[in-house]
Amino acid sequence: MIKFKSESKLNTIQFICFGFNWIVGFGFITALTKTVNLGVWSLLCFAIAAFVSFATMLVFARATEKYPQVSGGTYGYTKLAFGKFATFFQGWNQISHIFLLSATAPLFLSELLTLLDSTPANQTYYKVGSVILFILITLIAVFSLKVSKIFLLIFAIFKYLIIFGGTILIIYFCFKDNSFSENINATEKINLSTIAAKTMIFIFAFNGFNNIAALSKDTIGITKFKKIMVIIYSLVFSFYLLTCLLFLGINGAQNIKGYEGIFLKAFSVTGLIIFIIGATFNRLSSQLGYTIWYARIIAPMAEDGYLPEMFKKKNRFGEYSNAMYLALGATIVSMILFVIIPIIFNLENAFESMVTAGTIVYMVNYLGTFIAICYLHFKKKMLKIPWWELMLYFLAMGVIVVILLLTLIPPIIGDPWTITNSIMLFSYLGSMAFGYLVWFSYYLYKRIKHKNKIKLEEPELKNVLLVEE
Repeated sequence: MIKFKSESKLNTIQFICFGFNWIVGFGFITALTKTVNLGVWSLLCFAIAAFVSFATMLVFARATEKYPQVSGGTYGYTKLAFGKFATFFQGWNQISHIFLLSATAPLFLSELLTLLDSTPANQTYYKVGSVILFILITLIAVFSLKVSKIFLLIFAIFKYLIIFGGTILIIYFCFKDNSFSENINATEKINLSTIAAKTMIFIFAFNGFNNIAALSKDTIGITKFKKIMVIIYSLVFSFYLLTCLLFLGINGAQNIKGYEGIFLKAFSVTGLIIFIIGATFNRLSSQLGYTIWYARIIAPMAEDGYLPEMFKKKNRFGEYSNAMYLALGATIVSMILFVIIPIIFNLENAFESMVTAGTIVYMVNYLGTFIAICYLHFKKKMLKIPWWELMLYFLAMGVIVVILLLTLIPPIIGDPWTITNSIMLFSYLGSMAFGYLVWFSYYLYKRIKHKNKIKLEEPELKNVLLVEE
């Protein structure tokens, strides 16, 4: 079982490094892989995503400073502002991360393996093999490994050997080729739906500030949390922007598939194998952190009676062990289900579709947080937010709504409805509907249990009255 030592609190420098490490990784590799073919348009998608992420960072930082004892992130803030229905919606929306994003790891690995062998007949084997591998990794992470700063550092080293190693190669090829003008001139025209889809992938790359804010209790000596969050954002933004700009200087950048393409270009098949190993370690590192975070989202909902009480219990190490087991089971089911569905429907862009579906969850989460915090400011007068920050919140909310509409309802701009759109929409709606079914079932269970308890107590009460008489 995963264990956090009570003395493993993070100081300012450690928390900045932790935050940077949490955000930069799989999401950025994914974004670079899926957007570099847009050429200069990728910078527009990056700019929009960076703005939304900056506003998101601000709102979570402010909420964390004001309500440091609130558990569950967006769930806790919504609970302060609204009723049970909205609170449950935001809480289960966060849990939907498990269902919609767990499958991205095996799907990404299977895509990488196709670069080694593109034989169509072998694609199913790669997907199944990737699922089995990541299920084993998840089981090991939960049952066998002791999480500590040193352990996470070891996995971070493997991760950054790939990220910074790839960045060094990007710098080398950029100065060697100096193909900025060619790549900019070669940029093709794109439509609004493409911009929306690629922007969502960059938002996926920036995701994590809500998770970092939720882990603020694991820090020591940090008094100005918002300042620390701004520093983390600045580091992430600078690294992302520099890498994207340098990539535009590589000859044939539009035909290179992100970091894996760089390693393939530099070291042929050997480079690709190195990248695959590093990416696998990256996902292992992320899985450890997300298992704990998911548990901290599930537990507050159990404490409030939306989920069974067993999921709010802590083990002797102070972690929600039963909630971790629930997250583990949901992760495994999700990996199997959302890898089988693309095989059945023969979807070619299954990985990108699941990333988009998962990012929808993030964006709904962000939107809900903006609404809750603004409500606490305007209606309940519990927060004082400067006008310029409120303007950023409202602009970010507008951008999020537009991107969600363009992604979920493409016919509004004349694009056809595809089976990919159906899977994305019904995956999200299905996960939310399942949540309400769980809540309703548990509500009925509690009512029936309460009635049975009353029936059992009635004879005892009558006997007591007879004795008194």
